[in-house]
Amino acid sequence: MQYSLSDLIELRKLRKAREGIDLQKLNQGDKKKRKRPREPEEVGGLRKGAAVDDEDELGKKEAKARRVVRTNNFTNQTNSLDVDKHMMVYIEENLKVRGKPRAESEEREKGPPDPQDELYNIANRWKVDNKQKAQEEGSVTNSLSMLTAIPEVDLGMDARLKNIEETEKAKRVVAVGRHDPKMTDDEARLVANRFYRPNLKTKSDAEIMRDAKLEAMGLAPASNRPHRTNHDRPQMATDEIVMERFKKRMRK
Repeated sequence: MQYSLSDLIELRKLRKAREGIDLQKLNQGDKKKRKRPREPEEVGGLRKGAAVDDEDELGKKEAKARRVVRTNNFTNQTNSLDVDKHMMVYIEENLKVRGKPRAESEEREKGPPDPQDELYNIANRWKVDNKQKAQEEGSVTNSLSMLTAIPEVDLGMDARLKNIEETEKAKRVVAVGRHDPKMTDDEARLVANRFYRPNLKTKSDAEIMRDAKLEAMGLAPASNRPHRTNHDRPQMATDEIVMERFKKRMRK
């Protein structure tokens, strides 16, 4: 059997022992890629392909992180509408409406109902509705301003004018009481005991009993009857009296 030259070369390659790891390649290590020099970029503007600022990218990332935290960890406003919830309710209602004719047709195909099954059917009037009515979303009573603030009820213009009138009356009474304080008989008696007032006549026990009986009968007490005597004149010092007389003479 004769082999050609090419076949002999191939057989020699097969007989050659396998080489191990090349020490020279191992010492060189992997080739590192050269970094391409950055081309000078133009300042960002209205031109296409403008450079993006690194600070803008950082700001966008921080805003995105804050948005994620806000949507995940905080509840929404109470009067905000849940679109997904209403959409699911709408889809379920439509599916129920579309499914009713099919159920009726199936019952007709089945034939007359089984009397044994009819014994276990309960009339609608005896069924108890355990479903709680969900609070309507977006209502005024469920809004954030209604839950956190005290609403003001308008009582009308008449009630407002009446309140203003009563307030003005109370202010007037207080102002008059400050300018002209009235002294009762009991207070006058206490003043007479503390200071020397010779012209003040104090009541005796008999006069006090008589005034009490008159008040019980509905009559005015004798001490309250208007009578003016010389003792009711204002008490002044002699120097003041002389000064007043001197002023009168000078006016003439």
